[in-house]
Amino acid sequence: MSLIYFALAVVHQNPYWIADRTAYTTPATWIIALLVGGLFAVSFELWAVHIDHRWQYAEVMPLIPVLQIGLTPVLQMMVIPLTALAFTSRFSRSI
Repeated sequence: MSLIYFALAVVHQNPYWIADRTAYTTPATWIIALLVGGLFAVSFELWAVHIDHRWQYAEVMPLIPVLQIGLTPVLQMMVIPLTALAFTSRFSRSI
């Protein structure tokens, strides 16, 4: 989440973007959160499963075919940042 926060601070050119209601109306806010969360999840899963061999998936885990990593962890890291943004947008104010 910190990586997403700092990426969005650079995009909005404002370290306090999270308090600005207009930041949440920009499509870039939502797209960057989705992409950074997804890329972070994919890279971490690839490293943990194929390089460091930290865990294996059960037979019932849906896999992303080309990458052979779990679909659920990747979706989780894409949905949680969007949910956090939606929640914080309710408490932001117009600046």
